[in-house]
Amino acid sequence: MANTAHQGGGNDLMKVLNDAMSQKTYPDPRVVLFFTESKSSIEAGQAFLKRTSARQKDRDPEAGPDVANAQAKALIVFSTTQDSSNKLLSAITQPVLIVTGSNDTMLPTDSSYAMFRILKNAQLMMYPDSNHEAIFQYHDQFVTEMNNFLKR
Repeated sequence: MANTAHQGGGNDLMKVLNDAMSQKTYPDPRVVLFFTESKSSIEAGQAFLKRTSARQKDRDPEAGPDVANAQAKALIVFSTTQDSSNKLLSAITQPVLIVTGSNDTMLPTDSSYAMFRILKNAQLMMYPDSNHEAIFQYHDQFVTEMNNFLKR
């Protein structure tokens, strides 16, 4: 599970998205959504944006607004619908790697920690000075750690 929340664990999502879309500091709202305000994190965000357009041939088509709207609706419903008994998480018994940034504003870091406490067989990987897409900021380290987790 990378940069996600448990059911009912993302109640501020719409505010965070609206704030990012209305900001004027960066030309791409993903910099604000995915990275912290530190100089090193912003530099990682800019490097991420360059990587997203590096491949020119055989690219997957961009997802249109229908896909984005459907995903947003599903995420909002899931992240705001409470599951006080944690029925979904309690049913998971296989090993789970939970990956998050130390300051995820989209789907709060606290939600990842809550999942770690509830899941029976979980490992938590939290990257410093990172927001929602820590795996893009620490991509090399993440790949190594993911491969190690999958070898267990």
